[in-house]
Amino acid sequence: MYIAQSGHYPGAYAQFYYAVWPTRVRTALGGNRDVFNCPSRPLEYEWTTVFYPETDFHFADADFGYTAGERTLWGSAIPFSYGYNGWGTNVQPSGAFGVGKRGLGGSMPFAYDPRVTPYTMREVKATRVRVPSEMIAITDSGVFSVNHASSLDCFVVIPVRREQGYWSYGPPGRVHSGGTNVLFCDGHVQWYPQADLVITDAGAIAALRPPRTDREKSIARMWNSDHEP
Repeated sequence: MYIAQSGHYPGAYAQFYYAVWPTRVRTALGGNRDVFNCPSRPLEYEWTTVFYPETDFHFADADFGYTAGERTLWGSAIPFSYGYNGWGTNVQPSGAFGVGKRGLGGSMPFAYDPRVTPYTMREVKATRVRVPSEMIAITDSGVFSVNHASSLDCFVVIPVRREQGYWSYGPPGRVHSGGTNVLFCDGHVQWYPQADLVITDAGAIAALRPPRTDREKSIARMWNSDHEP
């Protein structure tokens, strides 16, 4: 519904400050938040609107679908049920998020900021997704790091490495029988084991080296709008 109205995907974050895809999609749902709450998650994952009337409200927040005084979805502080594929395989261990446009839009620039740095993107048009039925849009969110089990829940990436049993970036979750429900760009949903959506070798990610095996290539294609590994 959102894409039909706007012609593009909502993007993941507003320049790394807060998530914007839930509030933008919410505008197409008449303000409904229930669809963003997975019933298999604990109550703290439920998206409840909290207002701080004393908080300064910038017109950029409204452009991203927030209302005056509404608490923004800060990635490091608020648990969230679902994660958005903003970067595709262009996630580098150096933290250079936003390189290229292989996902559905990572860090969105503010409307009042005409600059587009390597860390920001414009919205990705729907026509840029080459094979919508095979591209990941949204999945159940997963554990981000050792010390922040709910950090950056609002987006998911193809993992870069593991640390003490945890992913260093947020992979699809394991909420449903050890796997995740995946919403594809054409609108259909399918369950996958987590292992079928991730590449655990750090060298297979981003600029370090391209995927080598047929399995790695098949997984990488699912994350990228150009359907290339």
